Amino acid sequence: WGKDNEEAARDAYSARTFEIIDEQGFVYKDNSMRCGASPDGLIQGKPKGLELKAPYNSGVFIAFAARDVIKMTEIIQCQYSMWVTGYKSWGFAKYDPRNVNCKKLHVVEIMRDEVMIKKLEEGAKSFIAEMDIALDKLGMSFGMQWN
Repeated sequence: WGKDNEEAARDAYSARTFEIIDEQGFVYKDNSMRCGASPDGLIQGKPKGLELKAPYNSGVFIAFAARDVIKMTEIIQCQYSMWVTGYKSWGFAKYDPRNVNCKKLHVVEIMRDEVMIKKLEEGAKSFIAEMDIALDKLGMSFGMQWN
């Protein structure tokens, strides 16, 4: 459902904000290629990305649109994407095309939270260290997947 409605959500976001969205594949944090994210778009001319959700359950959309209820996992996803890209803000929108008598798109902008960014960076370092230990036990090392 979400993937099927992503293009319409992107178009609705662009029409609402007048921002031009570049569709982007996977973005690596740096040349080590150890961390990355897959944003739903990057905003042209701004240090800003985009995360779109098209919830299957209309109640999830209504809770967001009426009260700005954002799941912690969604906030973390946007903060992680800002850590990867170095961007200062992230557009976050939920879209529900089934709404006839109310809006179909609700948008908020999530600002970079340096405290959370630091925790994500520390978590990524720990994860990479643990992954390297596991790979070593298997007689492998990171990067072998590209050989």
